[in-house]
Amino acid sequence: MRGLLLTLLLAVSGSAQAHRLNIFAMSDGGQISGYVYFPGGKRAAELPVVLMRDGQTLAEQSSDAEGQFSFPLPPEGGALLVSAQSADGHAAHFSLDLEGETPAAPTPSVSDTTCSTHLDAKALEHAIAAQVRPLREQLDALAQQRRWQDVIGGLGYIAGLFGLAMFYFGRRR
Repeated sequence: MRGLLLTLLLAVSGSAQAHRLNIFAMSDGGQISGYVYFPGGKRAAELPVVLMRDGQTLAEQSSDAEGQFSFPLPPEGGALLVSAQSADGHAAHFSLDLEGETPAAPTPSVSDTTCSTHLDAKALEHAIAAQVRPLREQLDALAQQRRWQDVIGGLGYIAGLFGLAMFYFGRRR
């Protein structure tokens, strides 16, 4: 009985994911920015972050003390991969599809005498991206969390399999 209790406690504990690494990245305003973090939200500082396309390195830098990084947007859009790796070998990857995006040109300033407002499509995209970024970050963080439903569901599967095994061995006798 003690062995079963110990096994269940070890199965429920979260120590196996303590060193898992996650990364979040987003294109905004002519740059690719994001952060590297561990499950639970703790930021990973001073880790090498690499921007790649088709297996070739485009840029490389280290995350800052808060786990953040920023790369200039490459001249051509397309599919990019942002990767980070810790010293103990854990890696995280984030795919970005920047098809049709180009580095942002400086936005002309609007003078006080101008009455009409010209809304550029790229400026609109960047304004929307700035508003959507916190929501994407929250969704990414929620997807990485272990929820109580997951734990209870896992225990239910274990109990169900144990019940099936007991039924099978009980019928054999």
